[in-house]
Amino acid sequence: VSNITESKLHVSWTTVSVPDKVIEKYQVSAYPVKSYSQMDALNRNEWTFYNTTHSSDLLGLHPGTMYNISVWAVTSDGHSDPSTKMVWTEVGEPDEPSPVDIIERKGETLSIHIPEGVSNKGPITGYYVVTLEKHSLIFFNPEEVGNYSLSLETGLPFYITADLLPEHANRSFIVGDKRMYNGYYNAPLSEDRDYEILIGVVSSLNGVTKITYSP
Repeated sequence: VSNITESKLHVSWTTVSVPDKVIEKYQVSAYPVKSYSQMDALNRNEWTFYNTTHSSDLLGLHPGTMYNISVWAVTSDGHSDPSTKMVWTEVGEPDEPSPVDIIERKGETLSIHIPEGVSNKGPITGYYVVTLEKHSLIFFNPEEVGNYSLSLETGLPFYITADLLPEHANRSFIVGDKRMYNGYYNAPLSEDRDYEILIGVVSSLNGVTKITYSP
């Protein structure tokens, strides 16, 4: 199995030897066994291939799902034992979170409410809190966002001010409290500037991470 994405993977197999039997075709199945979506909403996929085929892309799979991939040969009066492998599809992007509610501005800090992330394409593994200066001519770019020090070096008007655990959902959080959150400095805010706060919902699975930011 190779070239795994959110919705497809490539499977290949060798010629099956069945004594005194002629192989008529090959069959391949992808049965979901674990998912971050509702299992009853997922399809049990099966494909049939000519006996000269030994590889194919399997399409229509669901992100963040473990599939039992099986391949077997079909003869005139039966079939071979299946060859099976458990494979995860790649995690998908979480749903877009709600806009951040700012509860109170107080000097160098802002009190906000962390909205709960939702995804049926993978686990919610954390939240990025992003500070963004209002009225800047530079728009927020997820590809460029980094920590506070990077924003000072580059002049970008946004930075990740905290990396929070999933348990922080539906809680209040103080932006600018001068503490470290998983390696990110929660820098105090300038009292003469206005800010927006964005939330990035983080979903990581098997070394792949997808992030969706609030509007």
